[in-house]
Amino acid sequence: MFKREFKVNLKSLIIWLLTIVIIYIISFIIYPILIENKESIISFINTLPTEIINIFNSSKINISSVSNWLVTLKYLFINLLACLYFSFMGSSILTLEDNTITFLLSKPISRNKIMTSKLLVGITYIIIFNLVIFLTTLIGLKLTNNFVLEFWLIDLIQCLLINLFFLILSMLISNYIKNVKKSTSLNITIIFITYFISIISLINEKVEFLKYFSLFEYINNKLNILYLVIIIFSIIIELIILYKGYNKREL
Repeated sequence: MFKREFKVNLKSLIIWLLTIVIIYIISFIIYPILIENKESIISFINTLPTEIINIFNSSKINISSVSNWLVTLKYLFINLLACLYFSFMGSSILTLEDNTITFLLSKPISRNKIMTSKLLVGITYIIIFNLVIFLTTLIGLKLTNNFVLEFWLIDLIQCLLINLFFLILSMLISNYIKNVKKSTSLNITIIFITYFISIISLINEKVEFLKYFSLFEYINNKLNILYLVIIIFSIIIELIILYKGYNKREL
């Protein structure tokens, strides 16, 4: 089961990872240009309305160093792309093809074992995905002597947990909505809503509390025990509901 599922989704993993690695390479290439025009960029930002500046949270948007530039990149694009990928994966991994059904029915395999094998594939992909990004960052920043291990390890742990949350959530949704297109659309909508909630919370102080309802806000490169507890607790609840629901699902 594990080997089969791993091979089925391997091509998409490679494509997404190559895309992100290319984005990182381009980012390293264009950084010197940004630094050369740093004053012009800062002047332009200062002319923008306060609401727009708040959207591009100044604490996260920073080009003063290569490391800060990569943090900016991760905040704006990479974290979102990663969550979208694992949402796509979770939406399709429970969709059984005819050949898969025949294979499963010919084996004395319990539903819990099927679910566990699929989850293990997803977790393995999450680890591979984030380790490749981590190593790409390490290599790039080591060349510039700008790598702080503790900072990026915290980022790695947070990203692993956030990706796992959205993977399980998308599997949970697809367990009840068997149409892949519909479940994928719903999952994408949820991700973008949570992403924009974190942005809206930056625009107006009156709705700042909304940031606690967006997991993207929890990726902040600081070890926050409360955030970790909330994410881990949410993942456990998701897993309980997922296993119970899958055991009642008609194959």
